[in-house]
Amino acid sequence: MPKLHIFNPSHDEALAAGSPFYYPTSAARTLAHDLSALPAVWAAEDDLILLPDHLPAPQSAIPAFIHENELTATRWETIDGIIPWGWDALVRHRMAGLGAPSHLLPPDHKLEAIRQLSSRQTAVSLLPLLREDVPATVGRSCWCTSINEVWQMTDSWGEIMLKAPWSGSGRGVFRMSPADRSENSGSRQGRVLRILREQGAIEAEPFYHRVADLAMEFRMLSDGHAVYEGLSLFTTTPTGGYAGNLVASEATLLSLLPPETHTVLEAVRTSLLRRLPPLLDGHYQGLLGVDMMLVRHTDLSLRLHPCVEINLRRTMGAVAVSLRRLLPSPAACALFTLRPTSATVSGAINLTPGANKVSAMLTPASDTAPSSFFKF
Repeated sequence: MPKLHIFNPSHDEALAAGSPFYYPTSAARTLAHDLSALPAVWAAEDDLILLPDHLPAPQSAIPAFIHENELTATRWETIDGIIPWGWDALVRHRMAGLGAPSHLLPPDHKLEAIRQLSSRQTAVSLLPLLREDVPATVGRSCWCTSINEVWQMTDSWGEIMLKAPWSGSGRGVFRMSPADRSENSGSRQGRVLRILREQGAIEAEPFYHRVADLAMEFRMLSDGHAVYEGLSLFTTTPTGGYAGNLVASEATLLSLLPPETHTVLEAVRTSLLRRLPPLLDGHYQGLLGVDMMLVRHTDLSLRLHPCVEINLRRTMGAVAVSLRRLLPSPAACALFTLRPTSATVSGAINLTPGANKVSAMLTPASDTAPSSFFKF
């Protein structure tokens, strides 16, 4: 029996809101509409992809596409499971409204467990464990519950990065320095106080000179074990939003990273396979991504920060891993990006035909493109 796939990019926002009645931002609604066909990249041949009623189904019939108004009680009887981009109260409320039977929907306690584990506090807890296992890595963070604790971090570290417990795509992340303690920096202080008031805490970490973004993708199984899915090399916009992924074999991606990082990455992967199961304690099944970064250390060497963030959902990095199967050869590379629909790229494959504003594109990379994707 097929599973029903849903692309709900409002997931991170919905976690922050914590309400089934949250109304997604305009940007999230645009992505949900325009990229609704994206699950065709990873769905099984007999699965179903949910589309908005007014969006024409792509020509491809494998996997099949289904509109919301086609989800009758009889059709629900033929569906074996629901796989959203990420589970939250909003998407469960939406599926219930479309007639999904209760046995296909997670109960309240499971949703709350996913929400709590999706907080950045989980990454704060995991980071020292990875540092203990792999001393060659770098990274510090602190979970602050008052603005006085934030000021203590600026006293200790100087310039810091502050991150709201729940946020996504660069939102809720901003820099702060000791100078912001002055009376003329009320806007940033106000932002900190608002996050503390609304979400109860804020993460602080030293400001790092980031050189490259990467992630490791995993799958948590029903028996609690973690399975490694693949490496992700990606870029972000100046504001921290997602810009694109390099799609290539594991060996090719590793070859683009400095040789001195290979052993460290292997050790971090081994550590994560051991540390993730007890950390999540059986409360989460499915894909997750652990964001990392290569940073320029004080001695000018490159070091790996092994846990910048944990995403308990499918990620664009996981999409890039799934796209490897479309490469014509093990040595081939491509760029996976989100682009304005009006932009034309020679040789690109449009993965989301019918989009109005934003399209997911897979563009074959030239011989020089992979090496220029990251510059060390």
